[in-house]
Amino acid sequence: MTTEEMRDEIYKLYRLDWMSFQGYDPIELCETIAERVADRINDEIGYPYSSYDVGQGRTIGGRWYEKGTSDIVEEEIIKWEKGEGFNGSIWADMDEFLESVYKNASYVYDLISRSQNKKELWDAYLKDVYGNE
Repeated sequence: MTTEEMRDEIYKLYRLDWMSFQGYDPIELCETIAERVADRINDEIGYPYSSYDVGQGRTIGGRWYEKGTSDIVEEEIIKWEKGEGFNGSIWADMDEFLESVYKNASYVYDLISRSQNKKELWDAYLKDVYGNE
């Protein structure tokens, strides 16, 4: 596991913890993003989105579509995080996380303890933060 992979995994755990602590459900986030994606696809291709995956490099409704649905989902998540979030609240971005939350070893240990990869994550975390092997 690379340092970047470990940091990403801990950041994901942090975001889930943040949502839980604030009283939000990950399903709410999924529903919000799905609605945004459906609206965007509808706006861009001109008819209501169904369960059909747009797929990168396809002609839909007479228009060449360069982005796949997964690209649009990622873009909408980023827009949502930088915009409205949960009623104006959102977790720390990755840079803020690394500068503050990530340095709190007891909190990070608590996050990691919820993962199936806890030993690998904890060892990688200690090596990253303290230089321990």
